[in-house]
Amino acid sequence: MAETVDVVICHIWDADYPWDIRVEKVCQSLQVNHEVHLVCRNEKRSPRHEVLDGTIIHRLPSLPRWLGPCHMILGLPFFFNPTWLRAIWSTVKRSRADLILVRDIPLALTAILVGRWYNIPVLLDLAENYPAMLEDQRLYSPKSVIGGIVRHPALARLVEKIVLKWVDHIIVVVEESRDRLIDMGIDSSRITIITNTPPLDRWSEDAPSTVASNDHDTAHFVYLGNLDAKRDWGYAKEYVEAMWLMLQQTEADDYVIATNETHSVREFLEVAFGHVGLDWKKYVELDPRYNRPAEVDLHIGDASKAKKKLGWEPKTKFVTLTKLMVDADIELLRRHREGEIRVAG
Repeated sequence: MAETVDVVICHIWDADYPWDIRVEKVCQSLQVNHEVHLVCRNEKRSPRHEVLDGTIIHRLPSLPRWLGPCHMILGLPFFFNPTWLRAIWSTVKRSRADLILVRDIPLALTAILVGRWYNIPVLLDLAENYPAMLEDQRLYSPKSVIGGIVRHPALARLVEKIVLKWVDHIIVVVEESRDRLIDMGIDSSRITIITNTPPLDRWSEDAPSTVASNDHDTAHFVYLGNLDAKRDWGYAKEYVEAMWLMLQQTEADDYVIATNETHSVREFLEVAFGHVGLDWKKYVELDPRYNRPAEVDLHIGDASKAKKKLGWEPKTKFVTLTKLMVDADIELLRRHREGEIRVAG
């Protein structure tokens, strides 16, 4: 298929921007050949229109602060919210968009309505299992009565079924999400996997077959914030085992699941790059954008209660875990090069 260039894309994101890392990567990748207009929420009362890193941003209108919660209600991302309908409708009309890309379920029906009116395709970026997320929130983070009705998992499942039937194509993050949709009866030809990975230029088909090159002409950089932040790095597989052990107890209780060790981001880089024979200092650049304004410098957990009552303790140490993560990403790169999966770009 010949590469499509200069397509005008209306990207819909149901929260404030900046920043969302997936939205940022998608917009930056699409901007290589296309014009991207991002319609987003405006809880922070930012300027209605601006161009940010090449993306043309259209934010919802804001209300005066003295109106209190009315401003938040104005921007609630529900398909029946006329504020969103007007914003999407007008953006598509003014930009003469050729395609609508909508993130997740809440505004997908609105996008489909506008897409049908202007006879342009609608793509759904299904970054998560939205009904399952709402189910978890219902169980562990109870909402108000109105919130519980509007954001009820059963309603989300119904909306999802309608949306999946009417969108022109669906983007998912992982194979499990694709398999879930196929089990729901969605044709696999309508589904594309685009993982949450770095931009495509770091995974070029023209890159050498080795993990990385010492040729500085082909080097790419990883941009990070605070390298001295220390975290308790644990293996998710073992943490799930701890969850299972909790469920086997006759009485509910609270537990801390951790490794009882702390390591800095800098240590992680040393192990990760060293695992493939590279010097991390040649490939990492500091970017103040990624410094958290309220950084917690040290995280470490005490899992002694879990060890005593559950018989659980971490088995995979920091160095081993880091190497597992690197090996997994190398395998991801191999699968991309062989055409098994696609990455944003």
